[in-house]
Amino acid sequence: MYNDDFCIECNSISMFEPRIDIIERPKEYEVVAEIPGCNKADVKVEVDEDVLIISGKKEMMKEEGKEGSDYYYRECSYGEFSRGLSLPENAALDKVQSAQYDAGRLRIVVPKKKPSAAPKKRKIDLK
Repeated sequence: MYNDDFCIECNSISMFEPRIDIIERPKEYEVVAEIPGCNKADVKVEVDEDVLIISGKKEMMKEEGKEGSDYYYRECSYGEFSRGLSLPENAALDKVQSAQYDAGRLRIVVPKKKPSAAPKKRKIDLK
């Protein structure tokens, strides 16, 4: 189910734009980005105040050693990309320690902030 609490801003520098899923669990959010064809060294995850930024580059495949070859048809995209994600207020972006990248999937676990204590019930005097 789509939730409007998430603001996903795409700052695409090229045609390549990773697809992103955000899963909410009781104690955390999980951000999953599909970045097939990217090397781990070319992917960067940062936090800028309250925005989680995923950026990097996907290199164009080169047809080396095949003299006279050229693409007849091409759909594979490449280039630099940057995605900024604003998560809900209860996301503890300052607590994110690491991300995992395997087989073209980036996984970032963002813990939720502990809920603040509910205000105690008290009587307000009228003057």
